[in-house]
Amino acid sequence: MKLSPEERIELLREILDVQIALGILPGNIDAKHKGLISDIEQTEAEEKRLRLQARKRYEYLGRRKSKRVPTFPGRGPHAFSSG
Repeated sequence: MKLSPEERIELLREILDVQIALGILPGNIDAKHKGLISDIEQTEAEEKRLRLQARKRYEYLGRRKSKRVPTFPGRGPHAFSSG
């Protein structure tokens, strides 16, 4: 089951609230709880940025490479590809 970042944060909040209510965690955990959530949001923003950067790099390399592939009349640009 894959959760969206918002669903993950909401689930984390609910778990921490239940633990505080049951007395498993002290009530002053709230500041730490907010820190955990901001860390998760920051990590997910970083992952999103890195995925976008990788996609742009991949697209750039694909365009650059496609211009360098020689064409062979009647056979197309990938006539002798190994792959």
